Amino acid sequence: MKRILRLLLQLPQRIANAAAPLFRFLAALFLLVAVVLFVAGATKGGAHMSTAAHWQAISPSSFAALETGLQNRLGGWLWSPFLTTLLNAPAYVLFGSLAVLCGFAGRRRRVVNVFVN
Repeated sequence: MKRILRLLLQLPQRIANAAAPLFRFLAALFLLVAVVLFVAGATKGGAHMSTAAHWQAISPSSFAALETGLQNRLGGWLWSPFLTTLLNAPAYVLFGSLAVLCGFAGRRRRVVNVFVN
């Protein structure tokens, strides 16, 4: 019984250790996308496109489906003030922020041994 209880107490740490490489990979991928988008915007005379503009240029039907789906299911409170502000940011800022968050979540933790004498 003690073994099962100890395993359950260690489970969140084990999940975090197992997911850390995935978060580090996603951080590198998001950072790569952010750098590519920044360079692409800088070569066009400094005109950086927003994430919403990129999304609408690539797939306008999925952008419209997300907007109508969120407004129908959750009301306009999530789409109008929150997601439009997030999606109107330059695309490299959004992907850079995702890279920082994933990098923080996937960082290697230092083991600190505390000895009481």
